[in-house]
Amino acid sequence: YRRALTQDVAFAELRDKAGSQFDAQCVEALIVAVETRGERYGAGHEERVADFKAPPPTVGTGSAGLGDLAQDGERVI
Repeated sequence: YRRALTQDVAFAELRDKAGSQFDAQCVEALIVAVETRGERYGAGHEERVADFKAPPPTVGTGSAGLGDLAQDGERVI
């Protein structure tokens, strides 16, 4: 793992790889959405917790058969 990039560096990296590693339209849509909302990494947006009306799903065995790895009553988000 490494330390998070600054928002400007992350946007530059996304734009640099747009069209090859990332879909160019998705990159621009993401950047426009973040800028339109006025979000800046480190300004506290990443700490907000969302409240949902429905609880998250509980773990099942599923097609991957990994549900047995969860503790009793544990939920996976």
